[in-house]
Amino acid sequence: MKIGKIADIHGNHLALQVVQEDTRKRGAQQVYCLGDLVKLLISFVR
Repeated sequence: MKIGKIADIHGNHLALQVVQEDTRKRGAQQVYCLGDLVKLLISFVR
């Protein structure tokens, strides 16, 4: 069984789409996310 692993997407939707297509082309039957999907935006108020 082929397994795909993704990590460090950081909210980059375009990159995630490219990686998803690549995992399909390579025949991955399962894909595991190792973390860092969301980009955290913090604004400091003075």
